[in-house]
Amino acid sequence: MSINEKKRVAKHTVRSFRHSHISTNNKQKSDIKAVNGVDNAAYNHSISKEDLSNGDMKVHKNGELSNGFTDLEKATNGEISPDKAPYKPGIPEKLLLSFSVYTNAPKILNTNQPKGTLTSVNGIRFLSMTWVILDMYMSLENQKQFSYVLTLNTFIFVDNLATFIPQIAKRFTFQAIMNATLSVDTFFVLSGLLVSYLSLREMKKRGGALKFNWLLFYFHRYWRLTPPYMLLLMLYVPTFKYWAYGPFWPQTGLDVNECKDTWWTNLLYINNVYKADKQVRIKCVKNNFSEFSSWSYCMEWGWYLANDMQFYVISPFMLVPLYYEHSVRLFVKYYVVILLYADISEIITYTNRLNPSVFCIYVATDIEMHFNNNLLISSQDQTVGMKLYIKPWNRVGPYVVGFFTGYILYKTECKVKMSKVVNLVGWSVATAMAVSVLYGLYTSDGSPPDFSNSVSALYNATSRTAWGLSVAWVIFACATGYGGPVNALLSWRGIIPLSRLTYCAYLVHPLVIYVYIFSRRTMMHWYDLEMIYLFLGHLCVSYAAAFLLSLAFECPMIGLEKVLLGRKKNS
Repeated sequence: MSINEKKRVAKHTVRSFRHSHISTNNKQKSDIKAVNGVDNAAYNHSISKEDLSNGDMKVHKNGELSNGFTDLEKATNGEISPDKAPYKPGIPEKLLLSFSVYTNAPKILNTNQPKGTLTSVNGIRFLSMTWVILDMYMSLENQKQFSYVLTLNTFIFVDNLATFIPQIAKRFTFQAIMNATLSVDTFFVLSGLLVSYLSLREMKKRGGALKFNWLLFYFHRYWRLTPPYMLLLMLYVPTFKYWAYGPFWPQTGLDVNECKDTWWTNLLYINNVYKADKQVRIKCVKNNFSEFSSWSYCMEWGWYLANDMQFYVISPFMLVPLYYEHSVRLFVKYYVVILLYADISEIITYTNRLNPSVFCIYVATDIEMHFNNNLLISSQDQTVGMKLYIKPWNRVGPYVVGFFTGYILYKTECKVKMSKVVNLVGWSVATAMAVSVLYGLYTSDGSPPDFSNSVSALYNATSRTAWGLSVAWVIFACATGYGGPVNALLSWRGIIPLSRLTYCAYLVHPLVIYVYIFSRRTMMHWYDLEMIYLFLGHLCVSYAAAFLLSLAFECPMIGLEKVLLGRKKNS
């Protein structure tokens, strides 16, 4: 029998099988892909009797049966009828899946978000994190004054510090780096806004504050922040001294006594208030040049987490009145809170007779240089910077601004009508305030402005709250449909995965830069292109490390909470 005759016989057999075993609907006709497969010899499987019982042919998903019928073009009426219900993992399986990289990685990289999400927050969060990383590497801080752990001793490894720093300090654009500590205030605004907006919506959904699960409210926050924080601390503190080697490598690690006396303050989020003003000397290598000062509390950049948790703890005292009271009375109360915060900062500035931006740098040649910065430093009293910078009563202003902004968005449901004039005035005022705070201390020679004690106190008391108001306007305008191209940029879906990694990036980025700085074999020589490359490198490596940290520590904890408590993510 020839090949053509065999094909004709096969077609006739299939046609007979189709008419005898498949019932068709008068309104719909079946288009079965498997028939064509038999016709062109793509399927060489036999048909099992079990699948053809009762005169009907069951249709199966890919890989479920071995008879070759694969998703027969959604079968006779456009639907697939699986042979059995899909597998649903039980609690033990879900607990194991919480640690699955295969499951968690797509969740991090997913660009979808639920309805009602404030999408502009993603862009602000990511851009603020890049600003933090830029500041941490180039910030003008040194061992003879209050310092942040990351930039603690950057300058002792720079051979052209005495010429490069005065040169760039005269640039108007460099003020964005000098004053990059404002990036932390942006995070406080975001934190207050999201706590207020999401919690008030949940309270409304549940029918009031009395039906709101306050225990879960606190547990979720602690569970969300603490495991990655503590696991990273446990990993790096005792082992960092072994990560690399070199003439600058700290032989005893980064933290005093490997955090033996202070680790519990981080666990309780009180490391910004408990013995936080105590400073000790740490010796990296066997020479006085690499000897530096550090603050006695553990994982120094954790001061922000302590502030954020403390604000969160007291937030119900603001949430409940916001839910029940009228906005006019609440506005007065919140205005009083901000004034009290400003008064504390003003008192500290005035009593210590400090200028609003004195930033001291002592280089190896014992040359003392002062530059503009909105962070208050006193070369006479090194603890003043700590009193003003990391204490919660001095940083609550931007948080309150964000909190009240979230309340407005909740009350209006992000539906506000503004004329073009009002919108333009809002953007103009917000821009003017932001530029004034960021660039207002600039002088052509790079020296601090000659302000009186009263003006300095006023600046330190209001600058961070003014910055918070500017950020709050951007979020408000974008959420209500008046953001234009700014909202399009900040809400770009490609930023969403990077925004999810911001917390882990904050935790790990100091270690990334520390490894680079302390493992060097030679001194650094700074110039513009070098700094750009270093910044981009630190940014990419920090987010790559954050991705691994999130997969290892953060996502499993979120998955465990969802399985054990049945909590779903609402934003």
